[in-house]
Amino acid sequence: GTRVYGPGLGDNSLGVASLLHVARALHEHQLPHDGDIWFVANVGEEGLGDLRGMRAATERLHARIDAAIALEGTGPDRIIHAGLGVRRYRISAAAGGGHAWADFGAPSAIHALVRLAARLSQLDAPKEPRSSFNIGVIEGGSSVNTIAAAASLLLDLRSTAPSALKGLVGQVERAVEAARAGEPGITFTLETVGDRPAGSVPASHPLVRAAQAAYRAEGFAAALDIAS
Repeated sequence: GTRVYGPGLGDNSLGVASLLHVARALHEHQLPHDGDIWFVANVGEEGLGDLRGMRAATERLHARIDAAIALEGTGPDRIIHAGLGVRRYRISAAAGGGHAWADFGAPSAIHALVRLAARLSQLDAPKEPRSSFNIGVIEGGSSVNTIAAAASLLLDLRSTAPSALKGLVGQVERAVEAARAGEPGITFTLETVGDRPAGSVPASHPLVRAAQAAYRAEGFAAALDIAS
């Protein structure tokens, strides 16, 4: 047939379509090339997937890889030649719980986690090198009249520089340690759920120049950019 159906996001769906088109073009036009070309449709690219599909592909093929191109995005306007460093955490709080009236005053996992979240919202993220942080999810508790026995949040840290990302990580670790010391009756857990090191290919690299030339040949002026 002429259509491929399946769940996906806009940028990833476009990437799969482009991948299939490139494979078909190479086959139909019998374009010469050296070595083997692997077409990989990977999973786990978004969010907590932590690039598990691409990690598996590179572990399997690492000795045979000379170069790699990731087809991803929503349009022909950017060439990504640098990757952000990303660290993601799940921070959990646990307490004994209880009834909102009968056990009033007992430690609450939600109250303690919210206080920690307030501290995390004040992290010192440098503008240069550009860095960011975000608490994307907070969840916990079981009912409106129950002192929460469990709560958790998901925290995203990013930076263009490994040193700046390391600095953010240190701030988070210190904030969690301070919460542990200052919240009796609460157990805090810091779990790494995502770890992507920063990296880049120079703008002068032959692969980047070839990508720019390909865009120009099709009438596009793609800017060089950084993304995760």
